[in-house]
Amino acid sequence: MKKIITSVYLGNVLETYDFVLCGILISKLSSVFFPAEDPIFSVMLGLLAFGIGFLARPLGAIYFGHIGDSQGRKAGLSKSILGMSACTFAFCCLPGYETLGLFSSIAFLVLRIGQGFCMGGEGQGGSTFIIEHYWHNKPAFYGAVYATSNGMGALLATFISLLLTLPNVPAWCWRAAFLLGSLVGVAGFFLRRYLPETAQFKQIEQKKEILSTPLNWIMKNSKFNFFVVFAFVAAISATTYVGFAFVNVFLSSILHLDPALSLTYACIGTMMAMISVLIFGAIAVRFGTEKTIIFSSFLLLILALPIHCLLAKGDSVSILSALILLAIPTGGVCGPAPFFIASYFTTASRYSGAALSNNLAQGIFGGFQPFIAMYLIQKTGLNYSPAFYLIAVTLFFLVTFLIYYKYHSEKNSQRASYAIENH
Repeated sequence: MKKIITSVYLGNVLETYDFVLCGILISKLSSVFFPAEDPIFSVMLGLLAFGIGFLARPLGAIYFGHIGDSQGRKAGLSKSILGMSACTFAFCCLPGYETLGLFSSIAFLVLRIGQGFCMGGEGQGGSTFIIEHYWHNKPAFYGAVYATSNGMGALLATFISLLLTLPNVPAWCWRAAFLLGSLVGVAGFFLRRYLPETAQFKQIEQKKEILSTPLNWIMKNSKFNFFVVFAFVAAISATTYVGFAFVNVFLSSILHLDPALSLTYACIGTMMAMISVLIFGAIAVRFGTEKTIIFSSFLLLILALPIHCLLAKGDSVSILSALILLAIPTGGVCGPAPFFIASYFTTASRYSGAALSNNLAQGIFGGFQPFIAMYLIQKTGLNYSPAFYLIAVTLFFLVTFLIYYKYHSEKNSQRASYAIENH
């Protein structure tokens, strides 16, 4: 079991590192691939390209989800990490705008789409793999342990980016950061080849209960569950990408803080969020995943505006206070998330359902969060205006969740998570 969680955890760390690195280095990458006279406009173009990568995630979820539900969880995970490594390696070799002109910008978008496609099969695929292995042994807690891999990948990407800001570091060294991710990703592929398949998938395979079209089955029999998970991940992604990408971009581009200092704050915020995820994972085991998530969502509504107002002040005490306040509800929604999502789908449709609902919401609400946040600031002139986007998305989840439980409580009571938590 240690080998299983270690291998899947490290694999997701690497894929998250590869995917998030583009967002953290967006100021530098924008000047290379999307140069413009106005630095803010250049960054906006880069953020738009960063968000476009998320639009490919649902397509990857459909493709890798079908593999995971028909050929096994391990097959989907192995192929996704290999594809991500190939796209990341191509990033480190891609010439800039000065060399290839518009073709360089187009190639950047294509590779970003490729990364998003591969990422579509990773996050929820790994989560499904872990949850099914620990289904009868505190799945909410081990799901939270796995959830910290996203933070660890973002933290690693932030740390490597911080090294690039040191004096006398050559301008081309950002390519080495992508090269590192691609090479280690290949190593992760070989690690995953020797993992055992989950017992739950083996059971449906032996009973010949594998679905030929799991997504069609979900849309006919479990579409309301799908939509609740979609709304939930919308709230998660809008929250997490405040810390993953927006904080660094806001501090360096809007408040004009030193890039190294902005990245340092981003590292601190990510570490606090990871600690919070583990704490709320343990809380979810004690009080239940749904109660923990609802409480944390209401807390997010209350804290969203104070968090962004504190960030806008720009002094160290205010920024650190904002990061602490952000970490609490982030852990509350992210910690119980893997088990919450997995419990809404049957074994035969879990990889496809969890992956598509997750990545569809990430693509719409999460990937464009930094772009939308910067757009709101530019249009309103209010540095705290991104808080209203976060509030709106959180309300969307809460209203969806409450409506679902009002009209579908009888069906919902049959879900596997109820049986486990009551036991």
